[in-house]
Amino acid sequence: MASTPAEAEKKLVGLGEALPGTYKSFLTDVVGEESLAGQRTDAGTILDLVDSLAGRITAAYSGGRVATVNFDSVQITCPILHGDMVRMDGQVVRVGSSSMLVEIRVYKWELNTRRYIPVQYCLVTMVALTEDLRPRKGLPMLPDGNDAACAEFVANRKKASLALKIKIKALEAAAAAGELTAADVYDSSIGSDHILESITMDAATMYFRKQFLPRSLNINKTIFGGDLLKWMERAARTTAKAFARNPYVYTIAMSEMTFSVPIFLSDMVELEATPVYVRRHVVVIAVRINVERLDGTVLRSHSGSFTVATLDGSGFRAALPVALDLEAATQKELLAYAKAKETHYHWKNEYEEALLPSNYNDPWPVIEIPNLVLSPRR
Repeated sequence: MASTPAEAEKKLVGLGEALPGTYKSFLTDVVGEESLAGQRTDAGTILDLVDSLAGRITAAYSGGRVATVNFDSVQITCPILHGDMVRMDGQVVRVGSSSMLVEIRVYKWELNTRRYIPVQYCLVTMVALTEDLRPRKGLPMLPDGNDAACAEFVANRKKASLALKIKIKALEAAAAAGELTAADVYDSSIGSDHILESITMDAATMYFRKQFLPRSLNINKTIFGGDLLKWMERAARTTAKAFARNPYVYTIAMSEMTFSVPIFLSDMVELEATPVYVRRHVVVIAVRINVERLDGTVLRSHSGSFTVATLDGSGFRAALPVALDLEAATQKELLAYAKAKETHYHWKNEYEEALLPSNYNDPWPVIEIPNLVLSPRR
């Protein structure tokens, strides 16, 4: 006899065993609004689905509750439009004591060629949880013969990330000693012929505050990570619009998005979005979320950055007429700028091969995932 939805949920949140062959799955859906067909959809809508798929895969793999810990890398290589049919293929690619790294490949259906083309790549870390929302160890091992190309990419990505952390620690030490100066950290390579004004980070910072509704709760009775990502991405775009004085902006990347503590329905949630690094056509927006518990305790819950590109009304790249004024910047602000600058050149000049796997542009499907097959009647 088939289990009811309630029985299935009860089994899911228990400490059961992983189901065989459940380390990979896919989602397919039409995104956006049909009335806006042909216009760009926001990246937050896709991140919401990515988080949902990563959660489903790891919950089935671990046999219990899971939570999002980190989005290490999100690279958007092609715009997704309202009305596009989007497919996401995901698989667990590395397992720790309680954590699982999930690779998500996002495709959209191209009408002219009748095929899926790659548009986005994500690496998401999830953690298995106990009933009281603590890390749960003892995860099953991945089967032999897992994607070799992905395994190599993940190893290269880890090496590149460790190298970047060493550079960031050196900058943090310099800031702690008060040694950073505007002249030393400012990126003069972007030129100044297009700049009309300069503005301080403090003046460009925007604040958002809200309390989430019950519809945003997940199975853990905490706020769903996908809803938070949509909110953060929208806030980053809004901040970029205000900074650039340009309504035509879109997100092209997200990095080091860390989920530190869960957010509950009773929490007041405040988001701070700050432009921390500007190039000719993009601005990096650092996003931080603080939550206020009912007892007045305030905690940092989420942090990360979005890279936002600027366009003109015709959809072509547009130069940013605004620069960051660092002359009176604090050591904290200089550090934020220096970290974003170092991160940009680190990936561009030294580890560009660790941004996307070598088989990213291979014809779909790269990950073989079967459709559902009816279980035998019992």
